Amino acid sequence: MADPEVCSFITKILCARGGRLALDALLGEIALSEAQLCEVLEAAGPGRFVVLEAGGPAGVTRSVVATTAARVCRRKFCRQDCGHLHLCKLNLLGRCHYTQADRHLCKYSHDVLSEDNFRVLKRHQISGLNKEELAVLLVQNDPFFLPEICKDYKGEGRKKICAQQPCERLHICEHFTRGNCGFSNCIRSHNLMDRKVLVMMREHGLSREVVQNIQDICNSKHSPRRTGLRDSVSDIANTMDDPGSEEICLDHLYKGCRNRGCDKVHFHLPYRWQVMNENTWVDLQPMENIEKAYCDPHICSIPFGNLQINFQKMTCGLKPIRRISTPSSVRLPDNTVFATKWVWYWKSGSHRWVPYGEKGDNQQISSIDSSYLESVFLCTPRGIVPFHSGSEIFELSFQGMMQTNIASKTQKDVVRRPTFVSAREVAQMKSGPDHPPAPTLPAPVAPMFLPQQKPPSLPPSGYELSEINSYGSEYARVSEHFKSTMKHAKIEKIKKLKNPQLWDAFQRRKMEMKVQETNLFCATHRTHVDSICANNFDWISQGTLDITYGKGSYFTKDAITAHKSCPFDPKNIVMFFARVLVGSTIEGKRSYASPPPPYDSCVDSRLNPSIFVIFKKNQIYPEYLIEYAETDKACVIS
Repeated sequence: MADPEVCSFITKILCARGGRLALDALLGEIALSEAQLCEVLEAAGPGRFVVLEAGGPAGVTRSVVATTAARVCRRKFCRQDCGHLHLCKLNLLGRCHYTQADRHLCKYSHDVLSEDNFRVLKRHQISGLNKEELAVLLVQNDPFFLPEICKDYKGEGRKKICAQQPCERLHICEHFTRGNCGFSNCIRSHNLMDRKVLVMMREHGLSREVVQNIQDICNSKHSPRRTGLRDSVSDIANTMDDPGSEEICLDHLYKGCRNRGCDKVHFHLPYRWQVMNENTWVDLQPMENIEKAYCDPHICSIPFGNLQINFQKMTCGLKPIRRISTPSSVRLPDNTVFATKWVWYWKSGSHRWVPYGEKGDNQQISSIDSSYLESVFLCTPRGIVPFHSGSEIFELSFQGMMQTNIASKTQKDVVRRPTFVSAREVAQMKSGPDHPPAPTLPAPVAPMFLPQQKPPSLPPSGYELSEINSYGSEYARVSEHFKSTMKHAKIEKIKKLKNPQLWDAFQRRKMEMKVQETNLFCATHRTHVDSICANNFDWISQGTLDITYGKGSYFTKDAITAHKSCPFDPKNIVMFFARVLVGSTIEGKRSYASPPPPYDSCVDSRLNPSIFVIFKKNQIYPEYLIEYAETDKACVIS
């Protein structure tokens, strides 16, 4: 065993020099021979130091990088001894916008060397570090200090590597950064030195040298590749077709997928449980029993032969397990068959798991429900959701899966579990006449009206524009798309259009074209809202200035593009989030008054279009109107 005092001294030297030193330089800082130093480093192991060798013109050179298992707690309020440091990571980096005088306003502790923190530092033998040295050590070891990693990132070499384009999150294997990627040929990138990744790291305040340290530490945890433990799991079979897929195909479940290039999992159930066995994901059986137990929020673990399946750690014995499933129901139309319906629960004082939106114990019903939380979670999986129950105000942290009462600081555990669907129910859905497939359909079609008719409930204008509930799943879905690129804009209202005449024309056109619809953005002046809601988009009356890709109505995939291309004063800009029938596309030209046959619309680029030009009104339904204001960029604690 290495001498703790010597290890602590070496760590302090390394962190004072940026986290790493060449072995020769380190020898010049410490009164040990090379043999003695190498013996200490080897005895301490990779949990304290990573020794790297690199060949060059001058021969083999060795360097030492400081490592630690110490981590910063991700919860805002933590009243239990979790074993982690409780501090403001931005303050540690010298970037928190709260000064020493008003540090009490910060939600996180600025007392780096508090009694509790000192106890944690001492346990990890790093209590001798000052604030700057501790920052160096934690930044290159704790993934919490990295920019947010994209949850939609599917891996390299795919037709569509991410659902968000452009994406402002890291396209990196999250398990690699944690040191536990189990794939010998992982399809997700392990290269933190990638040019795009380095740009994001730099914007996050991490220099190239720091990123190189993180890369080397992560590499050391995965090389040589660690094979799985040899204790057998008896009830496993069937290797998965595509180890990188994490979504089950809805089309295959219902009546068979006709897409030969489908990158989703083809399985007979809407869920699949697997265990990592010697670098391969294999199925766990009996799968239905495991799923049924997992759907019960009261169950944290179940026996599995002579092992235990732990749903909190997602392990079977010492091996990692995973659950893949169909897409979440909040991202699909209401009547989509086989979509996974997730339920969010909080733990009451009587240890009962209560679904959000339902009454529990003596508390009033919360202002949010499972569908709202699910929508926000899919957009910002590391976010915090404020809500109220009666007169009490709460915050729910997705990272810590914890609900906190703002006034009393009382905390309640939170879990997210799916609704159970048995194999028998799946078979009934496939064969039952009352369960039509709906993976590509919108909400049910509104009743059709003749042009001269107007429903009696509508005003003389023929349309109704009503504000939607800011705590509803519909609001969350629209704001998710908008905020994915308009991060520094404040949504004031989201309104929904009800115009049966426009809706009827849109649905008729959709049946003629036989194409899927998509949602696109269009920014315009406030004065055009009434005309659009009553008569749909008209590029001439709206004064479209740029007609580079044709003389039509311009829509964009991202809200930020629509906002920046709008020629009006930002204070008078509003944005429509419309249903659009894009159909087949061709690259547009300024002279086009309509797309050449057989195309339906024009785009800026056939390969990766971001601008869409629509020439026919009935290919558009201006469903949502977003009223917003730009805000100054603020210091955000993630």
